[in-house]
Amino acid sequence: MTRKMLVGAGLALAAVVLMGCATIFGPGPDDVGFGSEPEGAEVIVNGELMGHTPVTLKLRPEKTYVVTFRRDGYEPATVMLTTHVQPGWVVLDIFAGVVGVAIDSATGKWKTFDDRQQFVVLQEADG
Repeated sequence: MTRKMLVGAGLALAAVVLMGCATIFGPGPDDVGFGSEPEGAEVIVNGELMGHTPVTLKLRPEKTYVVTFRRDGYEPATVMLTTHVQPGWVVLDIFAGVVGVAIDSATGKWKTFDDRQQFVVLQEADG
């Protein structure tokens, strides 16, 4: 085999191994909006204060998020952001081959948030 053929074969193999449509072509983080009644509640994402309502945050759907809304004089409210697999990426991966399916399912890049707007009504605290 010539050197050119070996290089070509190596590049083709690398392309197949790295093929995961959503991993390669998928968008970056999603914008997720957070609001509350009353406004001005702290938005705490996975234990870290990220802002006050209303706020839009860039979050990655392949990760898990627990969001707590907190404001003085009100009971805290907690939501878990849920995601689903986007069927279009699955179809593209199936055509690309089993390697693409394995990569995108392992990385979670083919997911999107079920709801990109989170809104809670905080209840006044007793006493």
